[in-house]
Amino acid sequence: MDGIKSYPEVTIDFSPLWWNKNYGFEFDEAFWLDPIRRTEQTMEMQRVLFDRFGDVGLGCADPTPTPNVEMYGHRFVSALLGAEIRYYRDQPPSVLSVDLDYDHMGRIQCPILSESKVFTETMRQAALLIDRYGFCNGEINMGGPLNVAVTMFGTSFLAALLEASRVADHVLSVIANTMINLYDELTCKISPTEHNSRNRKLFLGNCPVIMISPDHYQTKVFPHDQWLRSQAAVFTLHHCGSHMERYLSSYTHLRPISHIEVGWEGDLRLVAEAIPEATITPLLYATELAGKTELELDDLIGSILQSIGNPARISRIWIVDWGPELDDSIVRSLRSYAERL
Repeated sequence: MDGIKSYPEVTIDFSPLWWNKNYGFEFDEAFWLDPIRRTEQTMEMQRVLFDRFGDVGLGCADPTPTPNVEMYGHRFVSALLGAEIRYYRDQPPSVLSVDLDYDHMGRIQCPILSESKVFTETMRQAALLIDRYGFCNGEINMGGPLNVAVTMFGTSFLAALLEASRVADHVLSVIANTMINLYDELTCKISPTEHNSRNRKLFLGNCPVIMISPDHYQTKVFPHDQWLRSQAAVFTLHHCGSHMERYLSSYTHLRPISHIEVGWEGDLRLVAEAIPEATITPLLYATELAGKTELELDDLIGSILQSIGNPARISRIWIVDWGPELDDSIVRSLRSYAERL
């Protein structure tokens, strides 16, 4: 059994659509904005998952609460900057992007947190959760400057990168500074034991970076990511898109990087060699696994292990967006691959 423990675990993110179709759980506005409901429903989801997949180590028969202030999923910074958030019963929250002209984009400013309804409501919810459960996780998935800009302004921002560099630079700077302010004034205040402004633990999500060329990323966006990196003691990089290796000439200047999340079709060997100090989470999209046999799944995971070389560097293998169309047998195969290897 010791040999099995040396292999990384496969974790699976079941999508809101999977939860809704199979068990009727809803992820509407009330779920996200009611912190008690969000906490209690998350516990019930763990119990349900244990009933279905407890034999392969998923879920928990008696879960503990995990209270948090993620009121907008991974769209918190967008909401803080004034974006309209849309909620759905079977999908994650999304942002209603606005195609603003360059003049309007060039005038956005960092919010004064003490005057922000989003900020004050978040702190109120944190106090409520601490009173109810004794603690609250103050971490926020803030994404990254490019992530937030594209989410909020869509193709208008991408056009600004090409046609109005000063405007794009301003937008990215406002977002990066807002992220630091949010970490210091919200995360550190809610979770002072785990977080403080002198030794920040920052996460950079670069989901839409593959929409721009590596050269444009280097010249237009990277300076803001690099500034954000300079504000952190511990730094995690998330690149869920394809071919992360195309951006390594920039990413290596963010070192040291403690952890990397690498998307589908990324060259894991090149990434692992370029940033040798980092632990790695390879991402696989669930739709890519549909119809695969157990042998094919084992071969896929085996190729991931071989690419990185040292299994100890892999924190986990992360399967994202698991939908209701996928068969339970694939879950069991993925969770038990180490026994066969």
